[in-house]
Amino acid sequence: MLLITHGPMNFDYNAAKAALNNLAKGLSEEFGPQGIRVNTVSPGPVRTAWWTEEGGAADIIAQATGSDRDAVLDGGAAEMMSLTTGRMAEPQEVADAVALLASPRSASTTGAEVVDSGFLKESNP
Repeated sequence: MLLITHGPMNFDYNAAKAALNNLAKGLSEEFGPQGIRVNTVSPGPVRTAWWTEEGGAADIIAQATGSDRDAVLDGGAAEMMSLTTGRMAEPQEVADAVALLASPRSASTTGAEVVDSGFLKESNP
């Protein structure tokens, strides 16, 4: 089995997410003058049941790499995906980012993409 550890994964999801972000930016320009804000959240990998349940992503990665679920969840997946934070995001962290964007404290934030867990980033070698 071939395991890709660097580079884009899930091309279809990535293309759809890029289209959604582009749409959100356009909508934020169109409806911003009416007080309607449009933002997106791109959390990267989140430690949900999709990862943690038996037979989930952590088990699949563990089997492919000769590891175990705990090792994958406790940093192996984050290392494989080069996450800046060194760990997957917790669901509450994503919820907190969404709550902040929806709150009056972010009243001037529109057309923004909030990226969590360091999944999407640019670096200069």
